[in-house]
Amino acid sequence: EGLAVSAFSREDFEEARIEYGRLTELAPEQVEHWLNLGIALRRLNELADALPCFVRAREIRPDSLHAHTHLAETAWDLKEFSTARATYEAAIAKWSDREELTLGLSHLLDEMGLPEEAETVCVQYCARKTDKDQVWFRLGYLQSLRGAAEKSVESFEKALGLRPEWPEAEVNASIALIAAGQLDSAEAKLTSLLGRQPDHLEATKGLATIALTRNEDEKALDVHARLIELGEKTADVYYNCGVLSQRLERTDDAVRFYREAIALRKDFPEALLNLGHALKLIGEDDQARSLWIPALELDPELSLNYFRRR
Repeated sequence: EGLAVSAFSREDFEEARIEYGRLTELAPEQVEHWLNLGIALRRLNELADALPCFVRAREIRPDSLHAHTHLAETAWDLKEFSTARATYEAAIAKWSDREELTLGLSHLLDEMGLPEEAETVCVQYCARKTDKDQVWFRLGYLQSLRGAAEKSVESFEKALGLRPEWPEAEVNASIALIAAGQLDSAEAKLTSLLGRQPDHLEATKGLATIALTRNEDEKALDVHARLIELGEKTADVYYNCGVLSQRLERTDDAVRFYREAIALRKDFPEALLNLGHALKLIGEDDQARSLWIPALELDPELSLNYFRRR
């Protein structure tokens, strides 16, 4: 047994597999040997061989939480979803207060394409245990996916009540608040987070969304400039800067931003179209026409609607 333990501690999982394999033959009723053999096989990515080890471990000791957990996770990795689900459900029946089991089953059900059942699992857990921030967070996330913005806000606020100043929950709560039309509350939450972490990218994105929603062009442009400072140099950010600059009649800036967007995404019909319009405003008619043609080819309906509005 010392050789097996030593191999495991050195993370020599090939040797650990050999040694624990021998131990399962010498002492086939020792649950730890089967568990460690299964874990070694998992680390070697030999999942099909690991699965029966965990099955055997659970047979020997039905009250082993580790056996249930490893069995569920290995079956999940093998895409044996029905086995994974049944194992999680059996474990929850034994250990109903263990949040990691509820979270595991919720993620599994979501991957199986059953988001409503994934949400129900979290709702049932929160009805039993109200003091687990991770489950409240998970519930808020699932509620936001189905568009239940107000319920999502409530769940994220429950999580934040248990773990104040949790940036991920603050951002997600703000996104839900925006979806619920509560822009002032979302802005206050994001501003508070940025007061503690001025370089928080997702919080800055949230403020950009709020400014765009309110049509606060000057403020939106400032926040987008901050996004670029933070490294969010994407085609969409530069495009938004171009649109905002154009609205503010800063045509030269708009041209520069649209060019940046197109450099990052060459087939960007909106940017090509708007760059053409901006160039026409500064008297570059030939260049404008050379951009409208590919814009029309990429998205005729979008471009035709644009010209119709003009």
